[in-house]
Amino acid sequence: MTEGLDAAGQASNSGQGRQLSVRLAVPEMDCPSCAQKVDKSLQRVNGITETTLQPTTGTATVTYDPDRTAEADVVAAIEGAGYEVAGNEGDSNGKSDSEMDIVPPSEIWTSPRAIKTWIGAGFVVLGLLFEFVLAGQNPEVAFLLGYSLTLADGLFLVAIAVSGYPVVRGGYY
Repeated sequence: MTEGLDAAGQASNSGQGRQLSVRLAVPEMDCPSCAQKVDKSLQRVNGITETTLQPTTGTATVTYDPDRTAEADVVAAIEGAGYEVAGNEGDSNGKSDSEMDIVPPSEIWTSPRAIKTWIGAGFVVLGLLFEFVLAGQNPEVAFLLGYSLTLADGLFLVAIAVSGYPVVRGGYY
């Protein structure tokens, strides 16, 4: 956590008392609509004086009054909006902003959203296998609205449901 700094690099003390800024990684906040939901949730927390949300990088920088609220309240507000906070980037430990913006590849490929994408990709590969390679082994499993659904079709639908869930959830909540 770092103290809020003004243009001269001094701790901001504009009559409101001490203010702290925290920078959080919110990887699932990836569109303006998501950022708006997070912003509305943060506005409900007493003591937050400024928010800067960047959906393109999935980061939220929040300035707050530590006498009125805590960092845990900020994280709880973001998670209450339905977005997981991946880590606290507030402790810079002397790192520059460009160094802090780089997320380790292990976090990118093992995030909950990435895992759902990997599972969906597995179902797509299985569907393609049954559709084109094992065409003789692609049984009809259902008949829906006048169309027969094969095993491959079912696998494709499962892939859409698993991988598309975060997108659909983000669009409706």
